[in-house]
Amino acid sequence: MLTELKREAYEANLALPAHGLVHLNFGNASAIDRRRGIVAIKPSGVGYDRMRPADMVLIDLDGAIVEGRLRPSSDTPTHLELYRRFAHACGVVHTHSVHATSFAQAGLPIPVLGTTHSDFFNGSVPVTRELTRAEIRGSYELETGRVIVEAFAKLDPEEIPGVLVVRHGPFAWGHSVAGAVENAVALELCARLASETLSLRPGRKGFPAELLKRHFSRKHGKAPTTGRSDRAATAKQRISLLCIVCIVALIILTSSALEMPGGYWPSYAVAALVALIPAAIGQRYLRVSGVLALIVLAYLIGADYQAGRDHDRLVKEMLKRAHQQLEMAKPNQSSESMLSPVNIPSGR
Repeated sequence: MLTELKREAYEANLALPAHGLVHLNFGNASAIDRRRGIVAIKPSGVGYDRMRPADMVLIDLDGAIVEGRLRPSSDTPTHLELYRRFAHACGVVHTHSVHATSFAQAGLPIPVLGTTHSDFFNGSVPVTRELTRAEIRGSYELETGRVIVEAFAKLDPEEIPGVLVVRHGPFAWGHSVAGAVENAVALELCARLASETLSLRPGRKGFPAELLKRHFSRKHGKAPTTGRSDRAATAKQRISLLCIVCIVALIILTSSALEMPGGYWPSYAVAALVALIPAAIGQRYLRVSGVLALIVLAYLIGADYQAGRDHDRLVKEMLKRAHQQLEMAKPNQSSESMLSPVNIPSGR
């Protein structure tokens, strides 16, 4: 059941030690099938060197085991709370990576100090509040998920896909479990860079808002750096496509009206050139419009060729009929009286 989901979760878990984010068994990754509401997560207490895709445990969003012979990770309630509250998240990763965990243990957010950070996080990576005694004594893992959600009351979890749980460690998420792993790697890198920077220049703080916006938008496509909105970009694509079609249609219609020397073929050649330019060197939407124009052009050429063949066949038949009438005419009859009127269509 859900073999692909298990494989994705398995590969994500193996990626954690490969990236140096996990020591011993401190870490886990999970993936969710949003349509079915099923989560695949690392089993508890199984070493990474012994883990297999079939070992991934399938659970529903209420925590009930759907499939699996092993117990799910002890952090499962935290993962499930994030899936329930962050609708965009399709993968969650938890590690105890050294530098990010150091910030968590110090109770400090990871500040934005450079463009490496702003490429992944649109602001400082927050740290949660301390859990209360009641929260620790109660459903601790569930309450951990709740304080994470609480930390994002005024933040966008899509723009800052990671958090530090105070005295614990980092969690990261993404639109896929592979994306969650990437964000976890980036979070640890940003923590390390911040730590090194603050050791070189204690008290270093502040980052230009425009530079933060520029780098984050450039990578993630929000508020495009060219100044165009997504709607404007879409409008330009439509206009470009319309221009290509109109140019080709105008050339063909003009040549039809003027009867250019050589028939339609010179106009077709020009139209093909117009369509080939964006098809060959344009951006993606221009290439598509150029290809569509070429397809329409090919259809018109084929239709014109067939019409020409039909016209030639009709002329040949009418000439043959006229010749037969001449053969059947009387020898003493003048050629003017022998020929019956025949309308022969003019060539193009």
